[in-house]
Amino acid sequence: DGKRVAYTHRGTITIFNLEEWCPEGSFEGNNPKWSPADPDVVAYLKPNSSGTFIRRMDGTERQLGENAGKVSVFEWSFDGRFLALVIERDLAEKEAGNHEDADDIVIFRPSPPTYASGLVVLDVEMGEVTFQASSDAGETYERLAWHPSNNWLTVLSWKRRGLPEPGWHLFDMDLRDGKRRSRIGHGIHEIGTIKWSPNGKKLAMGYSPYSGEVRMLCAMMEADSTQVRILNDEYFIHAIYW
Repeated sequence: DGKRVAYTHRGTITIFNLEEWCPEGSFEGNNPKWSPADPDVVAYLKPNSSGTFIRRMDGTERQLGENAGKVSVFEWSFDGRFLALVIERDLAEKEAGNHEDADDIVIFRPSPPTYASGLVVLDVEMGEVTFQASSDAGETYERLAWHPSNNWLTVLSWKRRGLPEPGWHLFDMDLRDGKRRSRIGHGIHEIGTIKWSPNGKKLAMGYSPYSGEVRMLCAMMEADSTQVRILNDEYFIHAIYW
């Protein structure tokens, strides 16, 4: 509603009232994000990123995803009904395959990666998990963008070199059947922030279409095509808002 701003400074979130021009209060946390549906509700992470907290302006709060693990990314759905969380997951460690042959030559086979990302969607009102998915081993989910339909999330993932299909990958994760539909990648073309338009027809993003080019361009993708339209090539794109 434009009446307050929430900002973080050194692990403390302050709610500042723009009408009375004074702070309403502060509490420990990071990355505050207002609910799109309720101006009295803000979601945020504790400093240890353990779970996501929902806080009302009267000071009451509750935790979502208590046992989910360490949260690295979270996003509200357009209607404020759901929160999508990216959870950092440690996989079971596997022993490295060292082998010493008859000539005392040691062959070292590196262990497979022991980390992955989990995607969890929570119903904010009920506190229930409505969807879960996991990345491949060694793949991390870096950014999320809700589609206004609530039927899918667009996900930006990253795999390091040496793994199958390394690099950046932009894809849609269907929340009804868990299927993935690729938009860009896998490849070395760097991708940054991603945001769907409120009408669900265009996806804006920071994107570099050139191999080895680190400058982020502002680009647009049609919902029903893979065509990328470069809108600006002068700046690094850190954030996009519709």
